[in-house]
Amino acid sequence: MMKISFHVPDLNEYEYEQQLESDPLSMSYNAGYDVSYPGYHYDSGCIDFPEER
Repeated sequence: MMKISFHVPDLNEYEYEQQLESDPLSMSYNAGYDVSYPGYHYDSGCIDFPEER
């Protein structure tokens, strides 16, 4: 039988996600949608990455 363990990531492990979400070229597919997501930028599609999240 296999054992499974879960890992709760630290904030510094989200660095790549933060880079992607703040890059207008990567997030351009997401631009222009009428959403009410906190930190969403209508013009670029980027999403803020607050550390408290």
